[in-house]
Amino acid sequence: MTDISQKTWKYLHGPDDVTHLSFKTGGVPRSFTAIQYTATERDEIDLQDDGIAIIDNDQMSVVLDGQLKGDPEAQASFMSDLRKMSWADFSAMALKHPRYRGSQDDFHRDQPNKGVLVNQIQRGVMHAPSDEADLRSPSMVSAHASSECPYSFPRTTRSEILQGLLSHSCLQGEDGRWRLSWALPDRSEHPYFKPSENDLDDPWLKHCEAHPELFDLAAQSILEPYFSGGVTTWPETDDGRYSFCSGGASNPDVICLEAIDGAEIDFASRGEFGALLDALPDTALRDIWKLQQVTDHNLAPEVVQNRITAELKPFRIEVITPQDPDLMVQADL
Repeated sequence: MTDISQKTWKYLHGPDDVTHLSFKTGGVPRSFTAIQYTATERDEIDLQDDGIAIIDNDQMSVVLDGQLKGDPEAQASFMSDLRKMSWADFSAMALKHPRYRGSQDDFHRDQPNKGVLVNQIQRGVMHAPSDEADLRSPSMVSAHASSECPYSFPRTTRSEILQGLLSHSCLQGEDGRWRLSWALPDRSEHPYFKPSENDLDDPWLKHCEAHPELFDLAAQSILEPYFSGGVTTWPETDDGRYSFCSGGASNPDVICLEAIDGAEIDFASRGEFGALLDALPDTALRDIWKLQQVTDHNLAPEVVQNRITAELKPFRIEVITPQDPDLMVQADL
């Protein structure tokens, strides 16, 4: 029986049906992974779709697939041949392939570009150095230990920051560019908008049904600083450094990081994002991580829920009947 216990993107294969290809560059080697897959899976498994796929680990993209479809013996032989190819042979083979997707421009040159270490680590073909230093500033170390600071800045290394940012939520804007993103929790998750069997006649719930804009106004109040340049990290002395944009008409409760100190932080693909981050000096990378830690906290569901409760409480008290002791208790929520 064919082993399809492993999945790399849409490609199903066995654990040993993978070959790592590396080409010297004078720096970080150029890295690819060849997969002899037996099936693919999108919405369902397709056992008729087999072949060899080559993945660009530096760009985190597919170079080609469908090589030698339907011929497992030829596929196995080709996997062995790949290990012996020079860069000239490998790039020429890819460029001639009918399912070549396009990759970096180095496929058209005699020498490969330098690899992107952070993307190779993310793909699992390289490991982060075990002796990396703590990337935090002294003030971040002090803030993490202080009971006065609501944010967490645990010991972290450059590799850990890179992996965390690469796995963070992102949203593609109308311009086609991707950006780090944060979403407010859905209004249905807030207790003010969750009727129970005992309070279906609660005048507040009826008021909310008639005025759905109440939640939107509270959400806008929370998000306003992100659009006005009023966002800070810790100790709240860096306002004006960070630019955010909206998730657009289809994502009104989503914000996206646009720039820090005027330097845009957007990308066309995960591979490009990794390359962008990998090129940043430690201080710039640390700034993004610090902002991420603070924004993750400030827009966490429980924090937002408390903020919305505070925003809506005055409206709730006005709507409920103050003479009813039970409703008076609800007003104190």
